[in-house]
Amino acid sequence: MVETRPGTGHIPLGHSPPRPGGYPQLSAFVASSPSHTFQIFRRFGALNARCLLYLQDELCELEHDLEHMDTSEYDSGTRRFDQHPERAAKIKLITAKITEYSEYFLKSNRDVKLMGYCGQSTLQHISSYWFTSSKQI
Repeated sequence: MVETRPGTGHIPLGHSPPRPGGYPQLSAFVASSPSHTFQIFRRFGALNARCLLYLQDELCELEHDLEHMDTSEYDSGTRRFDQHPERAAKIKLITAKITEYSEYFLKSNRDVKLMGYCGQSTLQHISSYWFTSSKQI
């Protein structure tokens, strides 16, 4: 008796079910490497940079507003004795925005490091498979 893949009832172990062309077949190929060698995805570097620059500019504007509050008619005393709730509201807004910026910045940099460098042998294999395979992707 042939051992079958759990949950399928009819597909022998070591065999993949037939997949239609397009994304189903391409995703099967991308997932076929145990070392995730073929998982090469676009990073959207320019869009990530643009989003970070936008958040950075928002923070610069908020920082300027806070500095203006600190040097104008506002008394810049301690938080507990500050008589101006506008400053507390501005700092809460800055805290939320800088948290968003920092998380996005760290995630963006982590993603770049995780993707690493795609070696020449990987590129040759993909090129060979893509251009010489009789399989339609």
